[in-house]
Amino acid sequence: AFDKNQPLKRMPTFKKKGEVNSFSFPQGFKIDKNGKRIFLPKIGWVNVRKSQAILGKAKNVTVSQKGKHWFVSIQVEQEVAPPKHPSNAMIGGDLGVKHLITLSDGSFVEPIDTSKQTIRIKRL
Repeated sequence: AFDKNQPLKRMPTFKKKGEVNSFSFPQGFKIDKNGKRIFLPKIGWVNVRKSQAILGKAKNVTVSQKGKHWFVSIQVEQEVAPPKHPSNAMIGGDLGVKHLITLSDGSFVEPIDTSKQTIRIKRL
């Protein structure tokens, strides 16, 4: 029934017990208003200890086991504003042969000399 030439019909891969002890709930979970309990389908309400505040809309919950302890990871979706740079000026650069980089304000950067540690910018 398993044909090696067809990519969709692969041989089964068996997994050892204890290698990856985690499972996900992409839907059906609920988080208590206080954030001290979480409802997992087929398991019920489970007490949790938050290490961070849950910001945004919860999309996915993954429960994993490491040693004797169980961990709950909550994947959230939230809007984040792009970072603003404090500068409002722009400058362009051109790679060259004589000078490593020539900037649009007239300054240039010399090639790095392996015997020196700093890059010097010279003004014209």
